[in-house]
Amino acid sequence: METFEKETVTKRLGNLQKDIKLRASTYYIWTQALFSIGEYYKSIELSDKVIFEEPLYGDELIAFIYIKAEANLKLNNKKIAKELYHSIKKENANYRQTEERLKLLEAIK
Repeated sequence: METFEKETVTKRLGNLQKDIKLRASTYYIWTQALFSIGEYYKSIELSDKVIFEEPLYGDELIAFIYIKAEANLKLNNKKIAKELYHSIKKENANYRQTEERLKLLEAIK
């Protein structure tokens, strides 16, 4: 009985993880599409929803923070963008163009 319960729990957790990854992928495509068509505020709003409501971590979470930073940069919200890029750099110093964006923002001041 105990082995059955462990197998059931393990299977359900595995399915839950797949569901989370599928939702994250869908949200990412949607967020990126909004950004690509210039809907920066909507892109930020959706990124926030995912960041605060989905149990993401690592590069999955960083991807949404990065889009949010890029959207803020496009909206000329330099302070917010800089804070977001710094938070990304703490987790992954080599993530996309984070270092280049920080250098750009430092040069602009």
